[in-house]
Amino acid sequence: MERSKDSFITKKQFMSRKDLFEYVIPDGILEIGDWAFADCDNLQMLSFPISVKKIGRHIVEGCDRLKMVFVRDLKDGERLKYILAHVFYEFDFPISDTICEVGTMTWMEELDARLLSFLRSDDADGFAPFLAGGEEDYEDVQETREAYCTGRRMRKLVFISERLLLRERFPVQDISMSAFIQYLENCCMDTDVLLGSLAFAKERRLFFLELYGELGVLTKEIFRHILERSMEHKDEQDAELYTWLLNYRNKQAGDSPAIWDDWKL
Repeated sequence: MERSKDSFITKKQFMSRKDLFEYVIPDGILEIGDWAFADCDNLQMLSFPISVKKIGRHIVEGCDRLKMVFVRDLKDGERLKYILAHVFYEFDFPISDTICEVGTMTWMEELDARLLSFLRSDDADGFAPFLAGGEEDYEDVQETREAYCTGRRMRKLVFISERLLLRERFPVQDISMSAFIQYLENCCMDTDVLLGSLAFAKERRLFFLELYGELGVLTKEIFRHILERSMEHKDEQDAELYTWLLNYRNKQAGDSPAIWDDWKL
């Protein structure tokens, strides 16, 4: 039986559209072709109907600003919107045959397995330097490689942070939880990666910091690094973030002068 054109989005249909900031996939769409939204540099939100049965390859490849992916009429769809953006971007598919399975126990277990594998993958995976004139400038390649690896670590940190923010509604198995927290601790020790991740998260960064505090990851040393960097850039300082840092310090210090002194810069 011939498919109706109204039931699918074709291969590369919206590819490289610079004017696409948000897109709501119409109800009734059953299939989305390969690279359908690839390289839409400004795309920040994508909304799927629960009717989608097949999703092609690399549909949001190159959509570096993608922040939210909704699945309409899905239980917990609103709660999952941030994690889904990372799933589609990093894993290229929604870890299930049909989108209606998103958020089920089986789906979450598969997500955690894939996320753990992603965290353990080499930060240089996928790196391909541009060689001007076919020749390799080793110094430039090394700098580009380091920037690529830092960016990948930042994405990993944001991804794992979003997953752990969902841990009460979608529990993480103990073995995975231990590995996730260990990765979080190691990654947060790299101030550049931590601050870069917080900058990428924007309005989500305070949730991340609260999470790190709850999990004991936001140590005094890390806290000082963040506050020092904030004070170095006072003209650019986000008042909300700075206020949060000071309130956190005051809360940790409590009523003890000794502890208060220990949390001073």
